[in-house]
Amino acid sequence: MSAQQRHLILLVKDKRDSTGIANATVILAGTAGNKLREGITGKDGVCLLDVTGAAKIHCEAADYVVYTSALSSYTNDTLVCWLNKKMVQLKSVDIVDKQVVSDAGKFVYKVRQDQFSKGQSGTELLAKLPGVIVVGEQVKLNGQTGVLILIDGKGEHRTSSQQQAILASLNADHLDKVEIMAMPSAKYDAGVNAVINVVTKKERGNSNVRASYSQPFYMTAKDAGFGYASGTGAANLNFKIRAVNCVWILSADNTLNTTQSAGWFETDKGFRYDDIRKSNLANFRISQDLNLDYAVNSRSGMGLNVNMRYVPSGMTHTIERYNFQKDSVTEVDNTNVREQRTIQSTLNYKYLLDTAKKSTLYISATWSVNPDDNRNTLLLQSAADAGSVSRNIISSNTDMLSASAIFSDVIKSRYLSTEFGIKSNHLRNNSDQQYDSSTWTNFHYNERISSAFFTARWKLGKWLMSTELRGELLRSDTRYKQTESEDQCIRRDYWKMYPNLLVQYNVKDALDLSLGYTKRVRRPFMGDMNPARRTTNAFMTQGGNIDFIPSYVDRIEGELMYKSSIVTLRYERLNNRRVFVPTADPFVYKATNMTRFETLGMSLSQALRLSKYFTSNITVDYSYSQYLQSGPFNGSTNVFEVSLDNEWTIGKKTRILISAYYNARMYLEYSMYNPLLVTSCSIKRILLKNKLFLQVSVSDPVGLEKVKSVSRFPGQAEAIDALTNNRRFSLQLLYSFPFGQKFKLQSYRTKNEGEIRTY
Repeated sequence: MSAQQRHLILLVKDKRDSTGIANATVILAGTAGNKLREGITGKDGVCLLDVTGAAKIHCEAADYVVYTSALSSYTNDTLVCWLNKKMVQLKSVDIVDKQVVSDAGKFVYKVRQDQFSKGQSGTELLAKLPGVIVVGEQVKLNGQTGVLILIDGKGEHRTSSQQQAILASLNADHLDKVEIMAMPSAKYDAGVNAVINVVTKKERGNSNVRASYSQPFYMTAKDAGFGYASGTGAANLNFKIRAVNCVWILSADNTLNTTQSAGWFETDKGFRYDDIRKSNLANFRISQDLNLDYAVNSRSGMGLNVNMRYVPSGMTHTIERYNFQKDSVTEVDNTNVREQRTIQSTLNYKYLLDTAKKSTLYISATWSVNPDDNRNTLLLQSAADAGSVSRNIISSNTDMLSASAIFSDVIKSRYLSTEFGIKSNHLRNNSDQQYDSSTWTNFHYNERISSAFFTARWKLGKWLMSTELRGELLRSDTRYKQTESEDQCIRRDYWKMYPNLLVQYNVKDALDLSLGYTKRVRRPFMGDMNPARRTTNAFMTQGGNIDFIPSYVDRIEGELMYKSSIVTLRYERLNNRRVFVPTADPFVYKATNMTRFETLGMSLSQALRLSKYFTSNITVDYSYSQYLQSGPFNGSTNVFEVSLDNEWTIGKKTRILISAYYNARMYLEYSMYNPLLVTSCSIKRILLKNKLFLQVSVSDPVGLEKVKSVSRFPGQAEAIDALTNNRRFSLQLLYSFPFGQKFKLQSYRTKNEGEIRTY
C-alpha cells in the first residue's frame, strides 16, 4: 500500500432504523465530477475504498433516495452515509384490506401511520383490534376475559391495568403491529385464555411527555363536578448511555370521583331494608418502567426491565343510609384505605446457536414482590349505637420468582419449525387479618408450577398445522387459621397435560379458514381461596373457600377471515364455575364451585372505510351458556355485546373519535343486569406538526351509563340502581420531541414469532 493512499471505511445505513444496507453502490468522484473508484457494500453495509484525490461521494441502493455529499477534510477513518427510504403511495382501500392478516394461528394487526400517530396512545389502539372489546380497564377477546397483554413479549406476570398504564405512554408511531392470539401458544401459562402482544418498532429516538386533566361533568343535575378534579402526568424517554439503550417511562396520576346508588335487600323471613349510598373515591399512583438493552456481540444480547408501582393512598369514603321497617334509620360512615406497592424485575438473555438455521436460546428470570395493606372502618351513626366502630384490617404480601429457558428452531427444515423449553414459577402469599378486636386470621398459600412444552409447526403449501403440548406439575400448600380454632390445611399435587391443535387453510389471498382445539385451566384467585371476611358494606361480608378447586376448560374454535371481516365460532366446556353465594348467614357470601358448564359463542369483527376521511371498527359478540346439572339458579346465561369505534378526519389537523359499547339485558346464575350503554366522544387537534397534540373528550355525553341489577338467591334478594351517570370531561396535551441518540433495540425472539420478542 502506498504511503500516499488514504483509505476510508464507509458505512451505508438506513436512516430510519440504523441497519446496514447491503449491495449499495458507492462511487467516488474527483473535483471535476469524473469517476475515480467504485465499490459495493457487504451484508452489513460496509465498504472499504481508497479516497485519495476524491472530492465527492455518491451512494445508490434499491428503494432508497440517492445520496450525494462532498468529502470534506476528516480525521476519523470511518464515514457513515445515511440513506432515506423512498416513499410509496398506497391506495386507502389496500391499507384497510391488508391491515389485518392471518399468520401462524394468530391475527396480525398492522398499525397504520398518519399525521395523528404521534398523538395517539397505545390504549386507544386496543379498541380497534378485531374481536377485542374494551370497557374501562377490562379487555375481552372473542368474549373471553383473562386476556394477557404483552408489550414486546414482556409482562407475563403483570396485571392488565399495569400493562395498559405503560401502553398509555407509548405513541402509535412507536408501534409496529399487534399480534392477537385467541388460542395462545403452549409456551404461555395454561391459565392464560388469550394473548394480545403489542410489538413496538425497534428504532428509538423520539420521546414524549403527556399531561391530562379530567373531572366528572354533571353526573347529577345539581353537581357540576368541579370538586373532583383529576390530573395525570407521564413521560416516555428514549436515550442511550454508551452501548446501553434505555427506555424509561414515568407516570403519576391523582384521581377523584364520586358515585351515588340506591338499592334494597330482603329475605323470605320478612326482613327488609332500603339503602342509599354516596361514595367519594381518591386514588394517587406513581409508577416507572425502565428497560436497559445491551448487545454483547453479534450473537448474543441481554436486557433488564425494572417496573415499580406505588399507590400510597387509595381511599373510598361511603356514607350508607339504611331505612328499615317501622321507619327505623341507620347511617354508617364506611371508609376503606388501601396502600399497594409492586416491584418487579426481569432479566433476559439470548444466544444465537446456529447462524444458518437461526437457532436461538432464550433465558429469562423474573422476580416480584407485592405488599398490600387494606384498612376498613365502619362508624355507626344510629341513635342506639352512635359512635361505635367496627374495623377490618388485612395485610397481605405476595412474592413470585419465575425462570425459563426456551430453544427456538433447533429442529428446523424447509417445512418444519419447532420450539421447546422449560419453565418454573414459585408463588407465595401470606395474609394477616384483624377483624374488630376479637378475631384474627392468617392465610398462607405456597404454589410451585414446573412446566415443559413442545411446539411443532408444519407448512405445506396452503396448509398450516400446529401441534403443541404443555405439561404442568403443580404443588401447592394452603393453610388457614382463625383465632383459637384448628388450622385448616389442604395440599394439592398433580400433573396435567394441556394440548393445542390447529389446522389453517388459505383458500385464496383474501380468504383463510382455521379450526383449533385447546385445553386451559382457570386457577382461583387469592380472594377465591382466602376465607378471611372482606367488608362490602355495613352488613355484608365476602370470603373465599380454602377448598376451592380450579376449573378446566376444553375449547374448540373455528375462524373465517375474508378481507377485513372475521367470524369466530367457539364451544367451551368447564368442569365447574366459581360464583359467590350466601351462606346460612344471609349477610356472609362465600366462593362456591358450581356444576359443569358449557358455552356456545360467536364473534364478528368488521373494519370499514367508507371514505378516506371516515373509518369504523365493529365487534359483535354473543354467547349462550347452560349448566349441565340443575340447581337453585338460572340454568342458562347469555351475554350480547357490541363495540363500535369510529374515526372521522375533518381536516389535516383535526380528527373526531366516537366510540360506543352496548351490553344487552344480561342473565347470570342469580342476577339480571339491565341494558348498559357506554359512549364517548373526542376531538384530536394537531397544534404543532409532529410535536404538539391536544385532545378534548367527553365520556357518556348523553348520561345513560347507569348500572342496574337484581339478584335473587335462595331465601333472599337484593337490587342495586346507579343514581349517577358516568359523564366525564377530560383534556390532554402531548408533546413529542427528539431526545438523545437514535438506536436499535435487540430482538429476543425470532422474526416470525414476534409474540415472544422482548428487549
